[in-house]
Amino acid sequence: MTAETETFPREHRWLLAIPAACASLGIGRSTLYELAANGDVQIVRVGRRALVPVASIESYVERLRANHGADSA
Repeated sequence: MTAETETFPREHRWLLAIPAACASLGIGRSTLYELAANGDVQIVRVGRRALVPVASIESYVERLRANHGADSA
């Protein structure tokens, strides 16, 4: 194992398949595609597979949290 591979644990994923992204957000497939169409979540293609970057999900959740905090103030 090199120092480079030790940096990230095996379970860390950069990209999630559509079903896994939906499960992580607790939403359905069509809702995820709506979020992507609105630019809220990014979907990338690797070959024929559609995948969602984990960073895109994290960014979306942070925006939701920030907006929720602003709405309740």
